Amino acid sequence: MMRRRFRLHLAVLMLGTLGAGSIHANDVPDVLGPWAVGHTEFTAVDTARADRELPLDVWYPVDADDAVGDYTFYSLVGPLGFDSTVARRDVPVSSAGPRPLIVFSHGFGGINIQSFRLMEHLASHGFVVVSPEHTGNTQSDGSSPDPEADRYPDVAFVIDEMELHDSTPGDPFAGRLDTQNVGVAGHSFGGMTAQFMAAGHPPFGPDLRVKAIMPVAASSNQLSDQELAGITVPTLLMVGTLDSLQAETIRSFDLITSAFLYRVDVVGANHTHFANVCDIGNTLIDLGVTIDQWPSIGAGALVPIYAATCVPPAFPIEEATRLQNLYAAALFRRHLLGERYYDNFLTGAYAAAREPDTDFFGGGTPVLDHFMCYAARTTKKTDDFATTSATLIDALETGDFTLKKTTSLCLPADTNDAGVVDDCTHLKAYQVKGPKHVPQTGLTVTDQFGTLSLDTVKADRLLVPAAKQLGAPAGEPGDSLDHFKCYRVKVTKGTPRLPKNTRADVQDQFESRTYDLKRPSRLCVPADKNGEGIVNGTDQLLCYRAKRAKGEPKHMKRKGTIHTRDQFGAEQLDAKAEEEFCVPATLGS
Repeated sequence: MMRRRFRLHLAVLMLGTLGAGSIHANDVPDVLGPWAVGHTEFTAVDTARADRELPLDVWYPVDADDAVGDYTFYSLVGPLGFDSTVARRDVPVSSAGPRPLIVFSHGFGGINIQSFRLMEHLASHGFVVVSPEHTGNTQSDGSSPDPEADRYPDVAFVIDEMELHDSTPGDPFAGRLDTQNVGVAGHSFGGMTAQFMAAGHPPFGPDLRVKAIMPVAASSNQLSDQELAGITVPTLLMVGTLDSLQAETIRSFDLITSAFLYRVDVVGANHTHFANVCDIGNTLIDLGVTIDQWPSIGAGALVPIYAATCVPPAFPIEEATRLQNLYAAALFRRHLLGERYYDNFLTGAYAAAREPDTDFFGGGTPVLDHFMCYAARTTKKTDDFATTSATLIDALETGDFTLKKTTSLCLPADTNDAGVVDDCTHLKAYQVKGPKHVPQTGLTVTDQFGTLSLDTVKADRLLVPAAKQLGAPAGEPGDSLDHFKCYRVKVTKGTPRLPKNTRADVQDQFESRTYDLKRPSRLCVPADKNGEGIVNGTDQLLCYRAKRAKGEPKHMKRKGTIHTRDQFGAEQLDAKAEEEFCVPATLGS
């Protein structure tokens, strides 16, 4: 049975029209990314292996203006197949290149469109995805005498072939590919293939172009302990807890030595939850091919798989697909594109708080940005926030609170050129009122400026993750950032204060200034709102009154142009002036 899930946003399938660059609202990893998607097919011939032919399906990012024309058709058997609802046929490849390459390897005796939803998803996030049909080891062709020996050279040849396309003037992929920055994913036997590419498999050594791998429901029995220990590239292993290959996945996890090693066990999923078998089966049924007729068209093996995967009480296939897409996008955007924002999704804390249908192993700790907070109010003659209530649980107290008006908007900030991890997710502050606060005294709080002893006065704000857009409606916010309940604080009597002349150079999406930091004003503690969980219980935010340093220009007020969206809905705001500068902090005993 699927465990109850609390999420701050639904996986709304929104196809964006934004180009490459910073994180945008539709770059959260379990929804389609900012590119439209194209699809094409061709056959590549490996002359070095007796003219071995490999049919290739390729999915790729497409610029918004080119996203026109027919949706592609995925062929199953003869004339039977179905139209994509995402990928368009033979449209131009995005000019925002070069884009990293991902090769997907299908399962033993499978088909190369078996995971088309994953391919479309990765292409929408900016990757060129190639899925070869491993000739001689497919649903319709079992002629290969040694399928294992074919797999590594097949994938290496696909990378070589795409390098050729990238370097050929006039080719649709010319100048569009980064073939030295390659990911490999695969399902079942294909997941073992992904591990071959990173480990090497006699007579071949590791393919050094491969920089990250994602073996899904993967076997590993053909890799020695030494080979697995030789895998040092970022690796994410995914498997269902009802899959007989879970033990082999655990073996890989225990032996792989990569510094970036993750394992996601989907509770209640089986081996075929990570292929689009339900789409294929439902298509056959819709076309009038009943289940009892499947053996006559060569799809007899699908009958028990469909029953175990697609019919209640099986784990919902839509959820298995979403989870596979989420972790694939997070892995490859983090480790092929270097986007640190996605570290926040590759943690056990995130999975425990947001993905209770998974058991997550490995990973690090979510990263919390600095924030510059601006006093804000609802723009006149626009819809006000509707007062609501929430149960808030944090490290200092528990209670039922009323959320009133919006009081400020906090923007992620680059402090002293340290960079920003997530420049999309903002924090929107709501005034809160609740039970009488019992002051806490002598709290030890440490941040980059030192250690202070603080006393709480009262709880007065709730910071809620929000998306922001200037001049247009905001999209959905991500859900990797916690809620924070903020307490007014003062320095404990008789203890050291913040040193004078404490300054910070701060750049956010509104402005760049040097600020003099005054007294601490609020301590903001991660809060579980209505049972939604806490992603990062380690880091707090300590907020300081911020005053522009002498000679710095005044803040330019913004009226009617700031659009926000959070779990409570959309709101249009005016920003008046800088108010507080909030920095990550730890709370001692």
